[in-house]
Amino acid sequence: MKRRRTPKPLSTELLDRLTYQGIVPAYSTLSRLGSRRSRGRDFWAQERQQAVARIHHTTAPQRRHQAAEVAIEELLRVVEHLRQRVMLLNREIQNLKAAGYGCPGNDVEERELLEREIGRLKEENEALQAKLKLQEDALKRLRQARVHLGLIVSVTPLEERILLLMGRTGLGRSWRVAEKLESKKYGKGSVRNALRSLQAKGLIKEMMELGRKVTWSGPRGGGRSKLLLLSDVGSIWYEMQTGSAPRESELIWAQRLHRSVTHGVAILEVAEHLRRMDMAVEMEPGPLYETGNSGWGKRAQPDLITHLDDELWPVEVQRKVADHDRYREKWAKTLRATGRLMLVLFSDERMSAQRAILKRWMRRSDWPAGEVWLGSLEGMIDDAEDWWFEPVR
Repeated sequence: MKRRRTPKPLSTELLDRLTYQGIVPAYSTLSRLGSRRSRGRDFWAQERQQAVARIHHTTAPQRRHQAAEVAIEELLRVVEHLRQRVMLLNREIQNLKAAGYGCPGNDVEERELLEREIGRLKEENEALQAKLKLQEDALKRLRQARVHLGLIVSVTPLEERILLLMGRTGLGRSWRVAEKLESKKYGKGSVRNALRSLQAKGLIKEMMELGRKVTWSGPRGGGRSKLLLLSDVGSIWYEMQTGSAPRESELIWAQRLHRSVTHGVAILEVAEHLRRMDMAVEMEPGPLYETGNSGWGKRAQPDLITHLDDELWPVEVQRKVADHDRYREKWAKTLRATGRLMLVLFSDERMSAQRAILKRWMRRSDWPAGEVWLGSLEGMIDDAEDWWFEPVR
């Protein structure tokens, strides 16, 4: 019998170097920038303290075997924070450029002020990107070190099928994983048990957002379903089995492109039901522009785009009822750009409430002409192929 090799623990020196030369300076940078934007200094200081505490917790001999996974998790977290900050800065630069060069009314002094602010933001962005590159390099080296520490994990045939499915497709919604693998041979309970076993073996993990586990509760409430992705060990296992890197998890995609993981999952669920109705879906639609008399347009970007009878339909997914000028203006832009809009609310009750608000908006003189259709995720689930959108009139 082949003897199982025990992984060697990471040294305290390496953990300290990773913490005080990598993670702590990254959070300090975020803290300095956070005093002016979105999150403040106190938030980032708390995140930094928690990261240091979590890594220090693994330095005790009885917990040292957890050190590599915890360190990778903390590096991933700070890398994601830095990426989001870079994305926000890029968006801010683009908005300032649009304000400076797209508005003919700006005088020379206003444009100079905007150009100075753009220059400052670009310098800040370059510094952040350099910091991000250092963190990504450290993460890559730590993952490589984890491989050399020894990776020997045994899995059952069903567990192997789950890992291959998640790695090949990026699927992370646990109920969809079960749906794909349920058969006469493997029941729903077997798949759930296999998912729990893979978590215990450290091959998959629950999705985290800002240090908290994220779960999904459908429109009818009830239990909360897990959102899962391959761990670093699971990713290495997949690479060793297939010779290629796993596909990006749909949950990471949701976190990157949408305002939260749960909003992104709602969009994924709606897209799934639209496809079951043989409707083509664009998951990453480009911006739509409302063209006015001035020749330059206001930008609107829907959650999805679908096509029906050769017509383009923007789709917005709303978990909650929207009764705010921000949403009215956003949806009005979309209607002016395309003349059509599909809104999907979370439940039938919320859909009815949104219909009443839309009817009130439609009586306003500034509401554009166009078709608005309403649907609900609850209706999509309950009625399957018999559901359809309801026009608002």
